[in-house]
Amino acid sequence: MNHGQQHRGVIVPMVTPITPTGQLDEPAIERLVAFLVAGGIDGIFVLGTTGEGTSVPHAFRRRLVERTVALTRRRVKVYAGICDPSPLGVTAGNDYFHAGADAVVVRPPVAFPLEQLLPWLQTLLAGLEGPLILYNIPATTNVSIPLDVLGQLIGHPNLAGIKDSEYSLARLEELLRRFGDRPEFAILVGVGRLMAQGLKLGAEGIVPSVGNLI
Repeated sequence: MNHGQQHRGVIVPMVTPITPTGQLDEPAIERLVAFLVAGGIDGIFVLGTTGEGTSVPHAFRRRLVERTVALTRRRVKVYAGICDPSPLGVTAGNDYFHAGADAVVVRPPVAFPLEQLLPWLQTLLAGLEGPLILYNIPATTNVSIPLDVLGQLIGHPNLAGIKDSEYSLARLEELLRRFGDRPEFAILVGVGRLMAQGLKLGAEGIVPSVGNLI
C-alpha cells in the first residue's frame, strides 16, 4: 500500500458542535463542513484535540464520523481520532473505518511509558483495517514519540504518516531529514509557527485549527 501520497494539503481539525443540552449539534456540523469544504481544504479531522475527542461521549463519536463523511460527499478526506487505549482503540478505529473514515489518528495516552510505546503502536497497527496516522503532541500527552520508535514502525502497510505538533524546529528538521523521502509516509505539521517552514522543508501538509474560522 502507498498511503502517504494520499494524505497531504490542508487538513482542518474540526471542532465538535454541541447543543446547550449536551447533544451533538447536527445542523451546526452541516454548516461547518460546508464552510470548510467551500474553503478549498483537503481533509477534515474529527475527534482530535481541537474537537475535544476525549470529552465527546462514545455514543456520539461514530455518528459524528458518519455525518462528516456523508456531508463531505467524498470531496475531501475524513480523519477520525482514536480516543481509547488498546484494545478498545482497535475496535473504535475499525468502527470509524466502517463509518467511512479515510484514516484514523492516534496519540499516546497521557504520560504513557516510553518503553511500552512501540509494542502499543505495533498492536494498533496489526489490528486496524486501514491507514493510521500517528499524532505527536507532547504539550497534551507529556509524551514525545521518539524518532527511533518511528523508524521501527516505518514500512508497516497500515502506517500512513504522522501529525507532528511538537514545537521544536530541530525535531521537525530531523523528522523530515530521516523520513521525508518516504512516499508511503506523510509528514503533517501541526504547530502554526512551524507550518510555513515545514512546507518549505518538504512536509506533505498542515493541520491548522484556525481553519475552523478562516
